Amino acid sequence: MGLTENVQGIYNSFAGIKAAIEGKGVTVPANTPVTEYAGLIDDIPTGGGGVIDAQADWSYMFANNKRLTLVNSIGNRSSHVTDWQYCFNSSTNLTSITTPFDMSSAQDCSYMFNGCRNLTSIGALDLSNIEKAENMFYNCSNLEFTSVLDLSGLTGTNPVRHTFMYGGKRDTSIDIYLPSTVDINSMFRGCYFNEINIVSSTKVTNLSFTFSTANRLTTITGLDLSECTTYSSAFSTNHPLENISFAAGSTIADHAISFSGCANLTHTSLMNIINALCTGASSTCTLGSANLAKLTAEEQAIATAKGWTLA
Repeated sequence: MGLTENVQGIYNSFAGIKAAIEGKGVTVPANTPVTEYAGLIDDIPTGGGGVIDAQADWSYMFANNKRLTLVNSIGNRSSHVTDWQYCFNSSTNLTSITTPFDMSSAQDCSYMFNGCRNLTSIGALDLSNIEKAENMFYNCSNLEFTSVLDLSGLTGTNPVRHTFMYGGKRDTSIDIYLPSTVDINSMFRGCYFNEINIVSSTKVTNLSFTFSTANRLTTITGLDLSECTTYSSAFSTNHPLENISFAAGSTIADHAISFSGCANLTHTSLMNIINALCTGASSTCTLGSANLAKLTAEEQAIATAKGWTLA
């Protein structure tokens, strides 16, 4: 074999290595020297660096990886992993999870995709066993959830603080499945969804700041506040909310609650609130003057007959 053929063979081999690396979801920038290919191989999220198969702790595993563009072949290699904290944190070029990987042992997923602002899809990723999701999708501002998101494994106090803050593709909806009782303090604070549907039979125990500054949110369905103990700042001022409905047969528990910042509520939504207020109450439901003006005296009397003060 002559020199020309040898050089061409080497060139083809390097081109094949480059294609294989990119096939695993790691971008090889133009003009990258072959001497840097080894470092790129270590970025492959499939055990290419030889370090991930035995670890139960994947915290920070691929954090700040600007070369990572997609995850497509982890599969069941992650079945033993319990700690996913910050795993893909600030991997700003990650766009999709194309093949689900096993999260059956997952416990803490806090900040897992935090700052992945170009992530558009997580596919059929099963999150039903995770226990904590604080800041999990923070600033994932292009992420669209096309199927029900199952977070039924959540436990403890405030497991979802800022889960979707500045997250969710603008003007899209999310259908979410939650545990039978759950603290959702700040869960959707600052999110970009326009519709949130709680599709499970879930009693919310803490609604503090849950929808605050969610400035594109117009519709909420499926809330059950019959065991809620605080509604502090659940909705911010100048909130765009128009439509709200509650789980069948549920009530709004006897604690001060305010919708005064939601001046766009429809008459139907206001009556949904009035009818959901529990009986034998001694608290104030603040609707604000704009909303009160939409209700007749007879409609307001339904609330006062239950012991509520309208303001």
